[in-house]
Amino acid sequence: EGTRAPHIMHIQRMAWRRRALLAASSLAWVCAICGGTSPSSQSVKTTLASLGPNFQWNCETAGHKGKCGKLNRSIATFELIDEMDIGVVTDFFPDDAARTILEKMKVLPDSEWTQIDNKQARSFGNSKVAKKASVDMDYKMYDLQLANHQEMRQLVEPLFAPYFQGKKQKLSLFLGKYRHGSYVTSHTDGAVVTLNGHDRFNRKRAFLLYLNDGWTDEDGGLFTDEEDLGHPHYTPGWNTLLTFRVPRWHLVTPVKADKVRWSIYGWSLDEQPSDWEAFVSFVTTKPLQTLGIILAVIAFFVALHKIAPDPPTPAKRD
Repeated sequence: EGTRAPHIMHIQRMAWRRRALLAASSLAWVCAICGGTSPSSQSVKTTLASLGPNFQWNCETAGHKGKCGKLNRSIATFELIDEMDIGVVTDFFPDDAARTILEKMKVLPDSEWTQIDNKQARSFGNSKVAKKASVDMDYKMYDLQLANHQEMRQLVEPLFAPYFQGKKQKLSLFLGKYRHGSYVTSHTDGAVVTLNGHDRFNRKRAFLLYLNDGWTDEDGGLFTDEEDLGHPHYTPGWNTLLTFRVPRWHLVTPVKADKVRWSIYGWSLDEQPSDWEAFVSFVTTKPLQTLGIILAVIAFFVALHKIAPDPPTPAKRD
């Protein structure tokens, strides 16, 4: 009677193990809650800073310290790119895809390219940089929003969307063709865009993919970042993507070489909320401010009622 059966002892040991695991698990959750995180969220998140100085540096901007980055497509993600104030992604397309797209660009009918030759000042967005927001430009553009250009859009859009199209965002896409003398003067890209004739969108991030084999600084056509004092020039080389937050002051120097500078460029677009959506968003996200406004309006009308003159008393008749 004093000796327990082996199978009973085994069951008891298993029960104690389960209790120990449950206690350890509970302790882990308590520690996680105390630390402000859950065990499932303790995995290391890859950031530009975690990649080290070879991939990220502080932009020496006149107004603030920003983040610049340089990534390869093999490690680039939507989240890493979104961290950048301005940065570069090398080997952005698979090389065979990049060459196929370039060959298709070269045979597009010249009549379908739009000459952008704007000699009037145009205002673009807002910037803390104290400059007049005007732009002058001279290059050719192929609009991938047009219905008859959808074949080319369907070829390139899937390659950009994973990196630049966030939730509820849209992409505007264009092809660029710069020849000898083409240029764009100082501007920020800040603008409101109309799609489908009625939807209005804000440009949030710009991206430019360059497809120019053997291009050098001496060939001109350099992207010049006017806000980063430390890394102002970017060469439009082969399969190199440049991206930046909008608005940001920049320009393109005149092309000096007697050859074509090819690019695919566009913007990540955020839809502007309607007046009603903006009102609902304000009420739901700022309830205290909403209550304060309501009380202020009520107080105003109460005060107005108190200071209003009493209506004249009608004269009594005999």
